[in-house]
Amino acid sequence: MINAIFHHANIDATGIQSLYFSTEQRLKYTAGQFIEMQVEHNNVDERGKTRWLTLSSSPCQDLICITTKFNKNSSSYKQALQLLLPGDRVMISQPMGDFVLPKDDRTPLVFIAGGIGITPYISMIRWLLDCNQTRNIQLIYSVSTKCELAFTDLINQDFIELTLRVAKDHLTAQKIVKIVKNITNKQLYIAGPEAMTESLVKQFYEKYNINQDRLITDYFLGY
Repeated sequence: MINAIFHHANIDATGIQSLYFSTEQRLKYTAGQFIEMQVEHNNVDERGKTRWLTLSSSPCQDLICITTKFNKNSSSYKQALQLLLPGDRVMISQPMGDFVLPKDDRTPLVFIAGGIGITPYISMIRWLLDCNQTRNIQLIYSVSTKCELAFTDLINQDFIELTLRVAKDHLTAQKIVKIVKNITNKQLYIAGPEAMTESLVKQFYEKYNINQDRLITDYFLGY
């Protein structure tokens, strides 16, 4: 595990914050990867003191960043995150995961984000901007209420075809297919709550014969 020092936090939307940390040496990772973070605190609940958290920062940045949701029923872990002060230490793992951009920059991509599932795409977009790169990206960002939308300025780029969806009902493969043309010829990324992610993978396979090799998934557990 690696020492990481809390630097500062930003509010990105209602109930959503980004927390920034420094490390002794710049962390090496690929945009879209995640880390394990251990936060020592008192009165630890049954969920424990470690979580898997996706990085929302660009690998080109000096500070690493995680973006997460907070609410009045947050776990002891989340409460400890909210109480961090500049200079406080946490422990993190080396980054890992294969929810990353394809090496072939000509591949047309569909990014599907449910709520806080926007996080890995923010890392990717920041990295593309830092490297003066573009990709053929169509982003579908679905939230329950407008106040949950985060990073709207950042995701509004010329190389991104953006669909913002504010609705209480579930996002389905049928709704996505109506938005995305020639979807079977594209690489699909799905990030969001576990139930949403698993449901969409099943729907794409059973209704549209889109196999797992065309679907890259990342799901977020409640914590």
